[in-house]
Amino acid sequence: MTENNSSTPPAAATPRRLFGWLFNWRMARRALIGLAILATLLGAVITVENVRGRAAWNRFKAEWEAKGERFDLASVVPPPVPDAENFALTPLLVPLLDYTSEPSQI
Repeated sequence: MTENNSSTPPAAATPRRLFGWLFNWRMARRALIGLAILATLLGAVITVENVRGRAAWNRFKAEWEAKGERFDLASVVPPPVPDAENFALTPLLVPLLDYTSEPSQI
């Protein structure tokens, strides 16, 4: 005689039940809510770190400006080179710089 034990599911039914449990609207809603919470927390952490970084930069800049350092672009850019010392204006290279660009005709 063959016993029919209904308490153990067939082997193919377990993956099907697991798939049905994982991929339904309730689990999708939970996953989307979880992703929204994670994105919100990530945004909050990034915002807090940006505020802290800006405050630290402003403190550092104020401290070093009090010591005499300058953080503007004009203090970093060198003055223009006089024409007498400019290598690009030697007689050999001057014809290379004498051109006008015109829009191409298609």
